[in-house]
Amino acid sequence: MEVDHDPIDTDYIDYIKIQWRKNNLKYKVMGSRISFYNFKVDYVSGKQHYDGELFFKENKQGGMPVTFMNMDGKAGTKLSVEEIFRLNIKLTDKRILRPWMELIEAIAYIHDCGLFHGSLKVSGNYVVVGEQVKLCNIGGRLKSLRVHDQHSRKIQDFKDLRDILKKLRTMGHSKWPERDSFLKCFDDLAKLFGYGKYVEKLKKHPFLLTPSERVKHIVGIYYDDKFSVENELNHNDNFNMFRGWPKDRHKFEPFLRKILETGKGKQYSDQPAELLRFLRNTYQHYRQYSDEKEGINIEDVDTIFRTRWVYFFDRIHLIS
Repeated sequence: MEVDHDPIDTDYIDYIKIQWRKNNLKYKVMGSRISFYNFKVDYVSGKQHYDGELFFKENKQGGMPVTFMNMDGKAGTKLSVEEIFRLNIKLTDKRILRPWMELIEAIAYIHDCGLFHGSLKVSGNYVVVGEQVKLCNIGGRLKSLRVHDQHSRKIQDFKDLRDILKKLRTMGHSKWPERDSFLKCFDDLAKLFGYGKYVEKLKKHPFLLTPSERVKHIVGIYYDDKFSVENELNHNDNFNMFRGWPKDRHKFEPFLRKILETGKGKQYSDQPAELLRFLRNTYQHYRQYSDEKEGINIEDVDTIFRTRWVYFFDRIHLIS
């Protein structure tokens, strides 16, 4: 298969570097598109855009001139993409990991066409066409395999993608629990679900969603299957770490304490299922119980729950 652009030699980082070499103009950056870079800016309050430099962590020689969207950062700060993900600084419009989502969709499309890839561990099979990463060198037809082997081949394509993404992880040398939990799901989901549900779960994994999508997704699980999910939360050992979740309520943000102690409805217990009910109520009432000075929005709700109760979203997604 011939393509118009050079293949990626190592991983997705090379794609960004190639784009920079072809573009002498300053590059508008809405947010992170890869896992491992820092940026440093000269911040001017009130500007819609501002100039700065973008640094790869492995690059000690200086940065690439870029134009950033104003994200209310502080002058002279350095933020890595994992910090952007966790701090959630005004990146509410885009999925910062959209290329990962697109690759999952591309593999599913190959399978829908009755094909399998078979060699997605090879970085040369990922190519850049326009602004997208695409797959080349398709391996063969699924019909040529036994039924059991067809399923195995399809799951293996996704696990091979996982291995490529793991290479990105090891280059960063950074702790990022949500990312690592997502990569672990490629194996965990295969043990729990058939192919169709497996793909759906990968595409809707909380790590790949925007803050608003993420909170709505988890709250939706509460409404869709409340009783069975509550039972699973309270009896599954994977949720033991969330028992006693309200014990540090004195450290909660003011609006969260108001929701917790409002006195309306059933009192919260310290069971893990009650944390999900608390998230549901927070999603419904955060505007009512936060004042203008706090300026709480759905992105803040997402960030607070992800940082206070790490892995909670991911584990609910896995059982639902």
